[in-house]
Amino acid sequence: MTFVLRIPTRRAIARFRQGSLNPRDIYEGRLWQAWSPRRRAMSVVLRTVFLPLDTARALVTRRISLDQARLCWRAACRPVDAVWAGEYRAGAETGQLVPLHVKKGLDALLNPGSLPLRSNILLDKARFGRAMEAAGLPTPPTLDSACLDAPLPDWCTAASALIFKPGFGSQGRGIRRLDRQADGRWQAEGEAGTADLREWLVAHLGHGDVVQQMLRPDPGYAPLSPNAVPTLRIITCFDEEGEIEVVSAVLRMSTTKAYTDNFKTGGLASAVDIATGRITRSFQRGAGGRSLAIEHHPLTGERLEGLQLPLFDTAQALARSAHRAIEAHGFTIVGWDIGLTERGCVVIEGNWDYGIVTSQYIVGQSLCASRTGQLWAHHLHRIPAPVWRAAPTLMHSARSGRRGWAV
Repeated sequence: MTFVLRIPTRRAIARFRQGSLNPRDIYEGRLWQAWSPRRRAMSVVLRTVFLPLDTARALVTRRISLDQARLCWRAACRPVDAVWAGEYRAGAETGQLVPLHVKKGLDALLNPGSLPLRSNILLDKARFGRAMEAAGLPTPPTLDSACLDAPLPDWCTAASALIFKPGFGSQGRGIRRLDRQADGRWQAEGEAGTADLREWLVAHLGHGDVVQQMLRPDPGYAPLSPNAVPTLRIITCFDEEGEIEVVSAVLRMSTTKAYTDNFKTGGLASAVDIATGRITRSFQRGAGGRSLAIEHHPLTGERLEGLQLPLFDTAQALARSAHRAIEAHGFTIVGWDIGLTERGCVVIEGNWDYGIVTSQYIVGQSLCASRTGQLWAHHLHRIPAPVWRAAPTLMHSARSGRRGWAV
């Protein structure tokens, strides 16, 4: 996420004044109610100039159709939202589409521990791993820069392949595979030469970076995701009573030679009914990066809808425990990546920005009309007035002290 954009619309403000329970109306209405004249004026400029120009540019360059442009104007959303609504057949039909910029702004308020990014425990992979270990929760065997003063652990030196993950990264960016060569030296993906493992780690492991053991999928999932451990993106949120509730789940699998299951790298994503643990609908990246609805697994031919997922109850329980372990860090709602491995369920990572595609479009239901929306509304009412007044109209997500900017 590069920036947070807040643009209250006249319709949402009017509905809020009439007592609307829609979380988007509450969010935009509370902002408008609390803001100074300067911030109100800034938001009007963004709404009346930036959004129309953004839509017009996408229409002229044929990135969107005329119908999609109409949706942008009607729902006060950006072109990417209109494209996704069409691809996934979700959100627009209900008239309650939650645009990406609305979700980002909402999450920044509900998860105060997320900003500035450099202090976000969910992005600092080394710190996050230590927190999970302290809570006694299963994670992949992990090594960070603080461990380099001691001998390398046996699992690290005996492995044939390792995964390097940069701290403060997202969406699979910067992940690299390290492979042991026949002479015992190691070669990193994208590098021509080989190196001694410790030397490579000393040179590359920086603040927040980690190296993890590559795990194999649970046998029940191996045919569905043969080259990468599949993960369940399980979203948890504090409910009205302060308990942690699972509000949605999406299974992600690798159907290519990729060693990650990231949807953007060609993976398969399936919405899961959290009450039954069965797949409801599935999508895969097609030609040109467009998402295509599929009914059968592209490798096995197995029908996906209705497929019962092994380990689903265990994964849900683990996600709730992981959220409880970071309760003091200021996160109301988190998207957890739970790996389904041969060793059982493990916590891969937590995501404060848990993805509009995962949370709304693949699931096939507007967030405003979902259980997530109900909990959004509950928590938005509990945010104190000074926080609303301080919320900027335009904010760089990395801001901290002198770094970044806020308007």
